[in-house]
Amino acid sequence: MRNHHIHRVVVTHEQKIVGMQSAFDLRKLVEDHGYVAKNAPTPSKRRGGKRR
Repeated sequence: MRNHHIHRVVVTHEQKIVGMQSAFDLRKLVEDHGYVAKNAPTPSKRRGGKRR
């Protein structure tokens, strides 16, 4: 959501709108459950997929 600058999403069930979730709602949910974020993977040193 952050990468695409999306702040809210519509929640549907069987093609009917049942609610909205915001980035803040999701963040609060994660914080309440004691989630610990891991570091992002580092880019590969190999380029272009060529074998050496």
